[in-house]
Amino acid sequence: MNINTSKFWDKQFKDEYKFYKQKKTLTTTCDWRWNGTKFGNLGSNVGFTGKLLDVGCGLGHFCRYIKARSIDLEVTGMDFSKFSIKKAKGLSDKINMDIDFVVGDAQELPFEDNSFNYVVSSDVIEHLDDPDKHLMEIKRVLKKGGIAIVLTPWKNLINKEGLISEEHVQEWTPDELSVLMTKYFGGGRVSLPPVMLDIITKKITYKYWFTAISIK
Repeated sequence: MNINTSKFWDKQFKDEYKFYKQKKTLTTTCDWRWNGTKFGNLGSNVGFTGKLLDVGCGLGHFCRYIKARSIDLEVTGMDFSKFSIKKAKGLSDKINMDIDFVVGDAQELPFEDNSFNYVVSSDVIEHLDDPDKHLMEIKRVLKKGGIAIVLTPWKNLINKEGLISEEHVQEWTPDELSVLMTKYFGGGRVSLPPVMLDIITKKITYKYWFTAISIK
């Protein structure tokens, strides 16, 4: 049974919100120690104008990051955790960032066809029962020529015997995810992350995540 319910993630985001509040870093653009690298990788595939949807936005960290970098970009964050959306709105309003936040399901996006120039799905697809439906929905809401950006952990890189986390339903290698995305999109590529040094554990997190980028 998939543990990734909205109730489960409400609790996860409550704990995360409390953690960041204690650190007094809730409204910064990167927060968690890996996010600077992750967000830079994601943002490198996003232009400075148009409309962007961040699926599974959580507390809105990437939304604030990309809006700060691209003030003319229209940014929408979506998550099925009502708690995270409420806090994301409050945090963004606090620093006068014009970002829309909505509650919704990654497998049934609450948007019209051809709505966005960019759809970012970061650390989402591995939690879903139906990744195909998620990609079909991304394709549906993307405009023609729009870009789908999917970031996910690398299968078997950390744990050779199984999934990295009990929250994950399925994981992919770069080749496997490329094949899956090719079913729904045109040309694409895979972006591999640089070597990352975890500033707390002092361990190298080389190629923990990878990003698949495809064009509708």
